[in-house]
Amino acid sequence: MLYLPEGYADQPQKTWPLIFFLHGYGDRGDNLFLLAKASPFMFIREKGPLPFIIVAPLLSAYQGYSSFPEEYLDGVLAEVQGNYRVDPQRIYLTGLSMGGEAAYRLAVHRPETFAALVLLSCYVDSITYSLLDRIKDLPVWVIHGENDTVFPLVKAQQPVEALEAVGGNVQLTILEDHDHDTWTDTYSDPAFYDWLLEHQRP
Repeated sequence: MLYLPEGYADQPQKTWPLIFFLHGYGDRGDNLFLLAKASPFMFIREKGPLPFIIVAPLLSAYQGYSSFPEEYLDGVLAEVQGNYRVDPQRIYLTGLSMGGEAAYRLAVHRPETFAALVLLSCYVDSITYSLLDRIKDLPVWVIHGENDTVFPLVKAQQPVEALEAVGGNVQLTILEDHDHDTWTDTYSDPAFYDWLLEHQRP
């Protein structure tokens, strides 16, 4: 699923920031409406245009991100960069639940690619956890529901503490009275997009 910002066609010399979004387990399949309800696309649908290119690979109902090596997501990203005017200094990676775990994994293998990383309602697998020092220089924002029963809060706190221990640029937001769904409030909030635009690679 791809979104091009307003003005893209009219400004052929301009490059644009990119949001690379990885969806959760419940959004697998071919129902784009589900993806639009739980992603940055929801802001566009409900509130209006955003000044980003947005790309979201959509997995089939029988797939998980663990089915693909990092090279698969690399290929998606390379295809977008090859065909659209992406600002290479402003590529942002975000994911929720299963997609957040995959975003962590992709980030530690490609830390030089991204300007910032936002993880919602997710955990970190043991191999990725051991590699978190690779993203200590990357701005990381972890958002988790206080009452999440899918991935309890400690699952979000552990990687944050690991990044803090190596001097990482990380912040944790705990949403009170939220369960697993932190994305509805996060992706519909203009402050989320403002935060992304505060960061770019040197």
